[in-house]
Amino acid sequence: MDSQYPTSGIEIELGNGLVLSVDEQEEIALKFVVEYRDELKKLADNSEVETFKLGLQYHLNDPNVSGLCMSLSPQLMELALEVGFSPTFYVTVDYWG
Repeated sequence: MDSQYPTSGIEIELGNGLVLSVDEQEEIALKFVVEYRDELKKLADNSEVETFKLGLQYHLNDPNVSGLCMSLSPQLMELALEVGFSPTFYVTVDYWG
């Protein structure tokens, strides 16, 4: 059966980013990546894998924010470089509280 999507893939949800803090999400992600490091490296090295991301969510309720900068913890950044995934922050800002 042909897919209606130009690409396919997998998604593993490790927690609800709308409920968990970024620190909690990083802790969960760190444990997951450490536990499955070898398997994730193999996935990243597969020539058919075009995109390999670790996504974290951040929701901000602040009508005064005009910009922000986010980065991973040093431990998770080191694993991102070692394993080969790209960290991505999905940020939403609620300007109306």
